[in-house]
Amino acid sequence: MEYIEAEFRDQASPEVQAMFDALHDSGARIVHTIHEILDLSTIEAGGFELYPGEIHLKQLIDQVVRELRLRADQKGLYLDVEYGVRDDRIQGDAYSLEQALVNLVDNAIKYTEEGGVTLQLSEHRSELILSIQDTGIGMSKTYQRRMWESFSQESTGYTKKFQGVGLGLALVKRYCDLNQVDIDVFSQKGVGSTFTLTFKKPRGKSEGKQPKHHEDRE
Repeated sequence: MEYIEAEFRDQASPEVQAMFDALHDSGARIVHTIHEILDLSTIEAGGFELYPGEIHLKQLIDQVVRELRLRADQKGLYLDVEYGVRDDRIQGDAYSLEQALVNLVDNAIKYTEEGGVTLQLSEHRSELILSIQDTGIGMSKTYQRRMWESFSQESTGYTKKFQGVGLGLALVKRYCDLNQVDIDVFSQKGVGSTFTLTFKKPRGKSEGKQPKHHEDRE
């Protein structure tokens, strides 16, 4: 399929290529939305299955940043990571935690036009603290009171140009709750937002188990 797509791009005119890119992006958004709806409905029905195991948080963050680096570059934004921890091990479900981070970083890039996004991992006593800070448009106090609700979106002239159904943050909150990860937000209109995730460090020695994969979701 990738070979056919490459051949098509080589032979198509710039106008046709642009049309193809738009269709490709639209299809990707539809698939992403379907996955979000399926995950949300499964979680709310109590049928979401977790595969807990040892996760190296720095590796998970690096994976998310690699996935979204191009999107930040295309907007001329920086996407920085700062690590201030030695032991980054946590216990959790790799799939749901990755999806939570992808949604948060993707949103930060989406709603930022100048500056960029910084992910900072630090530790405090028995906790690892991940902050995701952007220099974007920020959120109103009114929206922050309902931001974790399903199908909730802030209605402004700027945000209306972005397509979506308002499931991203609702899923982030549910993914975090499933993994017993606390999440808070501080946001100012016109200044930016900072999401803070607090992970509990494992007690005692790690058994070194690797998390199973959600094979049906890949």
